[in-house]
Amino acid sequence: MPGPVAVFNRGTKMSVELNRGVAPNTGMATSGWWHGGSWHDFITDSIPTFVDQEAVIFTNSFAGRRAMNQQQPVVGRKWSEGDVSVPAVGDSLGLLLYGAMGDASTNALPTGVLLAAVGVGGSHNLTTQPNNGGREGGRHLRFTMANQTDGGTISVCGLDIDGNGASESITFRNNGVYYSRTAYSSIGNSGITITGISGGSIAVTAMDGFQHRFTPASGSSGVTFSIQSFGNPAAGATSRMFVHTGMVLKELTLESDAAAPDALFMATATYEGDPTATCTAGSLNSASPMRIWPAWGLQVRRDPQNTPGNTTVWNKVTNFSMTVNAGGRNYNVANNSQRPAGTFYGGYEVTGEMTLLVDDEVEFLRWQAASQHGIHALWTSPWKLSATSNMTLSASLNHLFIETYPAATDDDGAQSIGLSFRTIDGNDFPVRFLLQNNVPPMGYGLSGAC
Repeated sequence: MPGPVAVFNRGTKMSVELNRGVAPNTGMATSGWWHGGSWHDFITDSIPTFVDQEAVIFTNSFAGRRAMNQQQPVVGRKWSEGDVSVPAVGDSLGLLLYGAMGDASTNALPTGVLLAAVGVGGSHNLTTQPNNGGREGGRHLRFTMANQTDGGTISVCGLDIDGNGASESITFRNNGVYYSRTAYSSIGNSGITITGISGGSIAVTAMDGFQHRFTPASGSSGVTFSIQSFGNPAAGATSRMFVHTGMVLKELTLESDAAAPDALFMATATYEGDPTATCTAGSLNSASPMRIWPAWGLQVRRDPQNTPGNTTVWNKVTNFSMTVNAGGRNYNVANNSQRPAGTFYGGYEVTGEMTLLVDDEVEFLRWQAASQHGIHALWTSPWKLSATSNMTLSASLNHLFIETYPAATDDDGAQSIGLSFRTIDGNDFPVRFLLQNNVPPMGYGLSGAC
């Protein structure tokens, strides 16, 4: 008899939809963000729970018999829902934050030309190295392909920002802009090789990265996702995959158990969308060089601009979690269809919990119930964008109020307090995020020059 189906065949990809309920399926939109498209590979902590739902309706009958259910059931509404739990990774974090907040803008960090446009053919040497003569430790690379029609592969070989050997291959099909996912300090002799095409040109630029600012949308955000689910035997064959479209992000939780020796910075997102479709499965990429973030990279402090008298000293936070209830859902109307008719965005709120060690009685009294604070949380990844900057995520929570009276507990002999909080609206955004990574705006379905 055949053996059981292995779970290592499971995989998940996600992309922002340009039109609700329509998976990106034309041109570069079908590719990963480093290929110039908008799809992201997700490293999941467990199997995502995305599954079809349908309401099966039984009616109670009264026809002289004791059995309550005498009529065959009918099927009511159909939809899909589920959640995914992922270790934080520099690229896919932005996709989750955009879905939760609804509005985003991008700022490109400094760039430098490493190779002016030259004709494609064989291997190439850079005229300037990414480390700029040793003054900068390394940078990500941007490749601009022009005047070609065949499509092919860019192979890169060099040293990463830590001086270790590194290489990657980037497949392209169209003229456009493509990105490395590794930060390189130097590229070897003939370290850029183009195969598969006979004409066209290539230019290489060094990138310090991008800053993405995520803020609450003032009205309906309109952000929906398509999610590809690979390796699910319910799809009917290994050559088939599930595609979940019209998926709206309902809730996003970020959590860091910073005191734990082996904890990761984790994100959990809950979705709701259209009934699932099946189609021919594409290919899963190999493990991404974009690495997961450990929980110890977190720092939290009260913002002195919002908490008079406070300093900029980081608090001794041992555990921190925050949840964005995005207020998104699908709605049903009388339209002779079992599917959701569209997506609706209601009110949103931010809540959370935090545990910290206190220095003295004054510190304890600052965290009284109903007291107002401004909180700044900063996650710094160990992974470099350049010699002077790392991938980071910062969350600014303005108009934050302590919801419960902090209770003192024993944390292995140290005085600890645990508290819950909630933000309210004010003259500023109650929460905003700033993510610094190497993903161009088109990777999140955003317009703008790269």
